[in-house]
Amino acid sequence: MNISVPEFVVSFFKQNQVNFISTIPGGGLMEILDTCYDDPGMRVILVRHEQAAAFISHGYARATGKPSVCMATKSPGATNLVNGITAAFIESTPVIAISGDVSTAFKGRDCFEEVDLVSVFKPITKWSASVPTANRIPEYLREAFRIAQSGRPGPVHLSIPANFFKEKIDIDISELENVQQYFCRYDIFPNPASIREAAEIILKAKRPMIIAGGGVLQAGASKEVVELAELFSMPMATTYRKKPIPEDHYLYVGPTGVTGVKASSKAFKWADVVLAIGCRFSEFATDTYNMDFAGKKLIHIDIDPRVIGKIYPVSVGIVSDCKAGVRCLLDVLKEGATDKQYNTENIEFISKLVREWDDDLYNRDFDKCPISHGRLLKDLRETLERDAYVVLDSGNFASWTSWYFKTYVPGTFIFPTSGSMGFGLPGAIGVKLAHPDKQVVSISGDGGFAMTMQELETIARENIKVLSVVVNNFNLSNIKIRQMYKYNERYLGVDFIKPQDFAGVAEALGCYAERVTRPEEFKPALERCLKNLPAVLDVLVDPEDTNTSQSAGNWSEV
Repeated sequence: MNISVPEFVVSFFKQNQVNFISTIPGGGLMEILDTCYDDPGMRVILVRHEQAAAFISHGYARATGKPSVCMATKSPGATNLVNGITAAFIESTPVIAISGDVSTAFKGRDCFEEVDLVSVFKPITKWSASVPTANRIPEYLREAFRIAQSGRPGPVHLSIPANFFKEKIDIDISELENVQQYFCRYDIFPNPASIREAAEIILKAKRPMIIAGGGVLQAGASKEVVELAELFSMPMATTYRKKPIPEDHYLYVGPTGVTGVKASSKAFKWADVVLAIGCRFSEFATDTYNMDFAGKKLIHIDIDPRVIGKIYPVSVGIVSDCKAGVRCLLDVLKEGATDKQYNTENIEFISKLVREWDDDLYNRDFDKCPISHGRLLKDLRETLERDAYVVLDSGNFASWTSWYFKTYVPGTFIFPTSGSMGFGLPGAIGVKLAHPDKQVVSISGDGGFAMTMQELETIARENIKVLSVVVNNFNLSNIKIRQMYKYNERYLGVDFIKPQDFAGVAEALGCYAERVTRPEEFKPALERCLKNLPAVLDVLVDPEDTNTSQSAGNWSEV
């Protein structure tokens, strides 16, 4: 079968359930775009900055677990993808980045837009490669999709010289068949001896607890983790802003680490055995590596053997897909767990912790003006549907969101643990493309929102019905807090002259928008925005409401 390279690439994407490409046109991509013009099955999302293209793909892949494709032209376009691809790498997200490159005849001659893109992307991807000949494009695309989805997922990068898009290739029709044929899609099951050893420790434990991380979400293991916790009445804590278990569960004690709460800190100190599932014990999840495991036994389940024992010594390390590992552990534990079920003492202890946590969160003045973070997020949670997706930007407000916005359906809370500002709006675009029937709301601070707010024109043009809530306190709170505590309030580079009018910007770019200045205005305005999507809700928040340490405290010292 003789087929042009652009036709093959687009057909390959469609066969592998990729139905849109986020991009900005450039000289290295013209033939791909021209092919998409004649193909109604491939949607091209024109963004206003390539960073947003990467974030859109990231949001889609986070919401589905499936690969998503972003494309950029030669060096200036491709290098603009770097921040978004870095975020995908840190968060183990299968994003496929395709960059056009200079023609092979011009390489090494310092031609226009010539950059070693393979080297640029190599440190931030699982695999970065340049296709050597047009005939090998099918092989390299298969490899890209295979690597992105295998083991711990992650982004890959392919650089394709521009002249290859003008060629035709001879392929077997099977080359267009689903990429899943070319790699073994399987659950990694644990060593039975390790499972038995872990089960013996748990059965002998008096005060076991669970710490669940992002690997639980990627494996779809939330149900199994909850079942295990219920079997032994174990408190369940979660790592930095992952929310892999329903937060209204009676055994949930909150997040650990830098944005952790007193309930999870006290539960950790109380525990004699800790079962860590799908977590890497990152800096923020461990309160800057201050978790003290002295006198405790640690059982660690993760698909990546490199993270087990890397930060803290383990009593048992189990290399496994989280779902398969927990299921195998459950099967063994159920044989000897009858006397452990419904541990009233544990449940009473956990209930007391949760009551104290709720008192700390909600015993506040929610009627003060300007509106507080707590009031905004409490009202937002009460208004949105139970399975609404919330996509966060990076910023001080995110700490408040991790406490006040309870997540009931695992996987619907999406946060850039990479720290990438500007993720919120484009990330929400990707989530909405994945789940058009769900409510999708982005929450951004004024600093992060300003970095990608040009994509409001994108959602207006493409009629992508997301709501952006802007927490507008006219300063960069994360840094201002540090200047307050560590530099004696010597503020520099953190304050804006006045609140930016993001509602006005949104209207100018074609979106419905409202501005809220008082707490009682928020819910009615929110309801109107949800009826007039795409929309922006610009909320003036108390600029002094930044001292998050009053809510969490130093987690390790609680």
